[in-house]
Amino acid sequence: LDRQISDQLSEVMHHPELQKLEGSWRGLNYLVMNSETSSTLKVRMMSMTKKELHKDLSKAVEFDQSQIFKKVYESEFGSAGGELYGALI
Repeated sequence: LDRQISDQLSEVMHHPELQKLEGSWRGLNYLVMNSETSSTLKVRMMSMTKKELHKDLSKAVEFDQSQIFKKVYESEFGSAGGELYGALI
């Protein structure tokens, strides 16, 4: 039984999709942990794949009609009390 559980766990842990997800989280952790911090620094993460981003930007007639533009620009710059972004990665 122990061997079977170990084999199943190994299969899950070494699956390429899980390793890709783990790599993404580790990269984000590295970025956050190695950034100079201050009381004004805020880190926000938007869950979006490159494929989804490409589809959104390709589908929009103009870039300012894309969902990403609305989320980044209109939600912050276009509203009272909105906060500036220092970087989008």
